[in-house]
Formats: sequence, structure tokens, C-alpha cells
Amino acid sequence: MVSKKVLLDVISKYSLGGLVEKIQWIVKDNKFSTEFLGSGYKGIVEYNNDFNLKEGNYAIWETPQLVKCLNILDEDILLEASYKSGIPTHFNIADTNYEITFSLSDPSNFDTPKPSSSPPAPTATFEISDEFFTRFIKSTDILSGTTNPLFSLKSAEGFTGSELIFNVENGHTSLDFAIESEIKEEIKPFYFNVDLIRVILKANKNYSNGSFNAYLIPNKNVLVIKLEFKTENGIKTKYQINNTIK
Repeated sequence: MVSKKVLLDVISKYSLGGLVEKIQWIVKDNKFSTEFLGSGYKGIVEYNNDFNLKEGNYAIWETPQLVKCLNILDEDILLEASYKSGIPTHFNIADTNYEITFSLSDPSNFDTPKPSSSPPAPTATFEISDEFFTRFIKSTDILSGTTNPLFSLKSAEGFTGSELIFNVENGHTSLDFAIESEIKEEIKPFYFNVDLIRVILKANKNYSNGSFNAYLIPNKNVLVIKLEFKTENGIKTKYQINNTIK
């Protein structure tokens, strides 16, 4: 049996509000993991408690449809796969009321994301808190309705130590907020996609701990943000976001 709540939570953390629909589940040693790649970002989601599905790779082509199927079921779900020539062809999903057949794609349709490299230590880092969640979501609300909303990130010296300054602008309005951070070298302003960070934060709002790391890539004029979260029920997530051009 699989918990519907856990399964939907795992899916929300990689689908990111519909950004990722095609995905490959990897089940090994009764643990779940998946990697995904989008325009300017990549991520990893892992579930380290028992994931009651046979070891293998499962290619999901339509995540929104899978979510719709799961939403009509009870909390405890029976999830099994059927195979043809050793390749999983569909999920058999059931509770006490319904039996659903959900078609799978061929795992060969998916490329494995290449591992990314980064400096051994972050240029700037801080522990994510509820205060950061609230500040980021509220401050970026002023960009609602704008096309390609961006925020900038830079370092500064504050009253009590080094800070990362988040800035959003909308017309004649500019808003800053500062987060005290460990910073190893100066970071000049870099721009990032607001909507992407917002959807990642909202998907991980049930985090138990998290970290924000910024890596300045030497000689490339690139800043990479890495967000990591853990939940009390055993889900781990990692997201890498590249800066964009204003």
C-alpha cells in the first residue's frame, strides 16, 4: 500500500505547478527518486521511506492526468505495475472503490540529466526559515500580472553582518529585503525568475529544514542558486536555478 498524501506530495515537488509533466520515477532498494530538467533549472526529489513499488524505472508522460486519478482515491492506495518484455507498460492503481489503469511511456524516451558541477563551497548561504518564505512571497506579489517577472540578488554589509539583498521592481516601485547570510566574496546583482522560485517554495511549504546556497561560477559571470529541503516524512528535494538576463 502507498499513502496518497505522500505520493501527491512527492509529485507536487517535481511537477512544480505543472512545469514538469514528463518524468521518470526510479525505484531502487524500495526508495524513490527522480531527476528533472527545465529551462534554466534542474532538480532532484527523493523519498527515503518504504516506497512499495517493484524496483525499476517508470516513465510518466502525463503527470496532471496521474494526479487527477489519485485525487479520486482513498488515502491508502494499492500501486502495482504491469510489464511487457520486462518494461513497465502501465500502473494498476486501486482503493476499495476504484480500479484505474494508467498507461506508462517507454523509459528509453528519457535522457538522464547530467550531473552539475559547482564550487566546493557556496559563495553565500543561509538556513531557510518561515520568515524568508513570507518575505519572498509577499514582496514578489507586487510583480503579479507582469511579463517575465524577475528579482535581483546581491551581497551587502548590514548592521549585524553580511546580508543577501533581494530586490523586486515594478515600474516606479522598488522593494528590498535582506537576509543575514554567510558570504565569502562580493556578489554583484544577478537576476532570477520570480515565478520559478515562488512555485518551488510553495511546493516545499511543509519543509522541516532547508538551505539557500548561491554559487558564483568563476570567469563565467554566472550565479547559481541551490535550494534544498527536507520534510519530516522523509522527502528530500534539491533544486538548481541559473541566473537569467534582464
